Amino acid sequence: MEISFSSLLVLSFLLFLQQTNAITVHVVDGIEKNNPQLIYHCASGSDDLGKHYPKFKDDFHFSFKRNIFFETVFFCHFWWGQKNIRFEVYRETGACGHETGGSNKGICYWLIKEDDFYFAINDNPPPSAFVRKFGW
Repeated sequence: MEISFSSLLVLSFLLFLQQTNAITVHVVDGIEKNNPQLIYHCASGSDDLGKHYPKFKDDFHFSFKRNIFFETVFFCHFWWGQKNIRFEVYRETGACGHETGGSNKGICYWLIKEDDFYFAINDNPPPSAFVRKFGW
């Protein structure tokens, strides 16, 4: 079997992209009085990250590599007393992806508070960097 130089070049480029496009998603509990207990469950189509029972300021985070052939989507379902909501915490064409206007360095934060869900990009964002994305 003969492989052309251009095929090797394309394959090398795709492997390079696969290695360099790591994403880290943080889910931070910002509910000071954690009564009732905040619970969340995060997953993608192929990875189940399980249920979590955080304490105030706990930072659950997970990392993965972008899939260059299919769009990667992670969602989380949140429960807090009688309230619950499910939404995508990562989608290449949405949250934590292109929605950030190209300024994303591969890191995004979701902050859960009593009133709403807040989103920020980049590592260790200051409180002023968070923007409201969803209500309960």
